[in-house]
Amino acid sequence: MKIADMYGTPLLSTRTRGPFMLVSIPDGRYVITASHGGNTERRTVDIGKTTRAHETFVWPM
Repeated sequence: MKIADMYGTPLLSTRTRGPFMLVSIPDGRYVITASHGGNTERRTVDIGKTTRAHETFVWPM
């Protein structure tokens, strides 16, 4: 999984084997890219002072 700000500056790049991953980042707009088994999904997420984001990536098994 990769998380970048809206200017493309990378903030996080990691691999995980678990079914869940929790990330705490400051308010702002981010692009999340997740890949598994050759499939890639990319989403834009807005996090604000009064809003939180919850994104779910589901991959076929």
